[in-house]
Amino acid sequence: MDTVAKIAHKIKTAENGKRVATIHYQALKNAKELEGIDLDIFCKEANIAKSYGTEIRKMISLHKFMSEIGAKITS
Repeated sequence: MDTVAKIAHKIKTAENGKRVATIHYQALKNAKELEGIDLDIFCKEANIAKSYGTEIRKMISLHKFMSEIGAKITS
């Protein structure tokens, strides 16, 4: 299973009430892997609304900003 499929699986299997947080966390944690992919296709694969592509783009931008200032995402 490739990284994008693993991320989609984690989102699909997130606990009730934690799915949105999981989407944001996985997007932030795996921003490098998500950068440059077609997020409409990713959202379909992850079984989430297409509008989450915007949220994922925000997390990719946040990851870039955090990298620029030296902040790290762990675990």
